[in-house]
Amino acid sequence: MFFTIFTTIALVLAFFYAGILLWYVYGWVKTPEFKLLQNFEPQTTISIIVPARNEAANIVACLQGLLAQNYPKHLFEIVLIDDQSEDETVNLATAFLTANKQLQHPDNPDGRVQIIKIPADLAKPSGNQSSGGKKNALTLGIAAAKYHLIVTTDADCQHPPTWLQYIAGFYQQYQPQMIAAPVVFKPQKGLFMAFQTLDFIGLMLTTAASLKFNIGNMCNGANLAYPRHLFNAVGGFEGQHHLASGDDMLLMEKIRQQQPKAKLLFLKAKQATVQTNPTPNLKQFFWQRVRWASKTTAYRNLRIQVILTLVWLFNFSIVAGMFALLTVNRHVWMPVLALQFALKLLADTVFLYTGAAYFNRKKLLWQFLPAQIMHIFYIVVVGVAANFKSLPFVWKGRKIR
Repeated sequence: MFFTIFTTIALVLAFFYAGILLWYVYGWVKTPEFKLLQNFEPQTTISIIVPARNEAANIVACLQGLLAQNYPKHLFEIVLIDDQSEDETVNLATAFLTANKQLQHPDNPDGRVQIIKIPADLAKPSGNQSSGGKKNALTLGIAAAKYHLIVTTDADCQHPPTWLQYIAGFYQQYQPQMIAAPVVFKPQKGLFMAFQTLDFIGLMLTTAASLKFNIGNMCNGANLAYPRHLFNAVGGFEGQHHLASGDDMLLMEKIRQQQPKAKLLFLKAKQATVQTNPTPNLKQFFWQRVRWASKTTAYRNLRIQVILTLVWLFNFSIVAGMFALLTVNRHVWMPVLALQFALKLLADTVFLYTGAAYFNRKKLLWQFLPAQIMHIFYIVVVGVAANFKSLPFVWKGRKIR
């Protein structure tokens, strides 16, 4: 009796998993590639908000890329917010800007780069805050911003020179309330790096499909844009400071709740794709994904809650089947497990090949099979850990929950 019930549930979950991934692929394919109009005339004023904490290794390269944008210098500014860095982030940024004054626009006496340091009392957790960090940094940066369109990114990102052109062109053409744009990992070697890169590519396909078919709220704060007045109109991050993450997806959900007719779009264009660094080791990767996953219980969107739960249950059923092989007759459990794994393999192959081909990461697919085993256990373990709300961990030298 138990075997029959388990088998039925396991196979239903397997077909659901395969179906939802193929649906995401369909959503990605149906999302049109954005082409900048030939007669495009930049008109949108842009404030780029860059929170930074302990980014000495990346901040100069980030600023170089931002100041080298093929976008009129008088139409954009950079607001760098230092989140109480304990390294040379601010000193390196200041020295770079001082040595490259020619990059500033002569008609802007204040320069195009503001550096704001978060006061110590705002940087530390207080009250019901899990972290005083990134949300406070973004809030301060947006308050100091002078221009219309807020574009957020991270200090460890690299931006193509066409980045702002495409964001502004997309905004002027479609007038969305929020733009989610692609983020991929910089090329790295090794199985662990390949696993992270493929997993992240999968998130991009999911993001595009979610916005195309309105089946969830997906985006990444490393490449996100919205009008400043809209951020203020919905109350910014008010009510979300108790979460260690959520400066992107939960803000999107908040906009959708308060303004149901808001146009939330995905900008599918390689010219607007930002590259960032994968985590350097397994420990940091684990805590990063726990931090990301911890915000899922705050979603009010029932569809995304159901999808995430069923995906977790499917992977858990595979792990349970693996352990069952060790305790009962193999010939009984093996066919069920084999069919589950075959469906996952088929769906993931189509899913990841689609994304890897678009982002020029097809060389990573030779490591696809070992990454599959890692992916199953990763989903199960992170899903469990993210629900321990009092679980403390260290992120960029700061202890949060």
